[in-house]
Amino acid sequence: MNLLKTFLIYLTTVLFIACSNGDKASIVGADFGDASFINDNFAGNKINYEKIGNPCELLNSIQIAKLYGASSEKVMIDRSNELGGQKSCRFLVSLSDQEFDHLTGFIAIAPEISADNDPGGIAEATGGGTEWIEAWELKKMLSKSSEYIPNMGKAAIWFGAKRSLLIKLDGYSLSITAPGAAFNKKEKEKNRNYKAIAIEIAQKSGLL
Repeated sequence: MNLLKTFLIYLTTVLFIACSNGDKASIVGADFGDASFINDNFAGNKINYEKIGNPCELLNSIQIAKLYGASSEKVMIDRSNELGGQKSCRFLVSLSDQEFDHLTGFIAIAPEISADNDPGGIAEATGGGTEWIEAWELKKMLSKSSEYIPNMGKAAIWFGAKRSLLIKLDGYSLSITAPGAAFNKKEKEKNRNYKAIAIEIAQKSGLL
């Protein structure tokens, strides 16, 4: 991995985990080149990027409500957005009838960027290019709370501090942020298994 790529992915990942207290890990002395996290049994996409419309349609409010022990009326799926080819959708789980008393989650689909459309090499360095393996390895190394999830897409990483599951598929990546609230004391006391929640939402999306 060349110096520029290393710097770019390091900077991006530091920004990604900046709001996660103490999640940044040192890579000094780390060994690179381990591609064992790649899923050799990946059989290909169920749905290609071009066939994906509004990402909000990949979510099921009844399923999400069950994961949180709530009624389906407490789940709101809204705010679909598309920027630079990335498609995203916010979804909320209300904890009460108060306006801002809710847990926030996201689903995002980011297309793979070809080298021809990535003259500065930024997409490749940050894991969004066609040569993504080294960048994903570094993403994982830089987060203390991260772990590889086997047998999901071509590869998958869970970032516990961000409640975020990142999955690589052919031509794009899928990101699921499980609904939560980092500074809500009552929510923290519930000790939810956000990893299991994110995995189930991803599995029920129809993309895997």
